[in-house]
Amino acid sequence: GLHEIGVDVVADRRGAGLGRIVVGMAIREILHRGGEPFYGCSPTNIVSQRTAWSAGFRPTMADTTIT
Repeated sequence: GLHEIGVDVVADRRGAGLGRIVVGMAIREILHRGGEPFYGCSPTNIVSQRTAWSAGFRPTMADTTIT
């Protein structure tokens, strides 16, 4: 099945590539277990989008909601 990946890096460690490393490790583990990884983030969260992109994810869809 699908397995969502998300990561938060504490402020004083940002910019060191830790998010990309953790996401990469999660991808490998999910694939090893026969799952399908996906990464979801807000369209306004550019930093998270860059982390996903650097780990190999590419945009495939956008969700919208009405509140």
